[in-house]
Amino acid sequence: MANLSGTAAFKNAADAQAFADKQKAKRDAAKAAMIEMLKKESAEETAQEQEVASDEIPA
Repeated sequence: MANLSGTAAFKNAADAQAFADKQKAKRDAAKAAMIEMLKKESAEETAQEQEVASDEIPA
């Protein structure tokens, strides 16, 4: 069997488009999850920095 490339691996253009849409949704979900994780880490780091800063201030 010859190597297939591009949309040749799909029966019709609708199948190719459905696959592309599904892959885009997966990428978007992964990107949103990464952004959410980075926001959470940033908030935790900020909280830790504020805690350290408050500990360093002499009373």
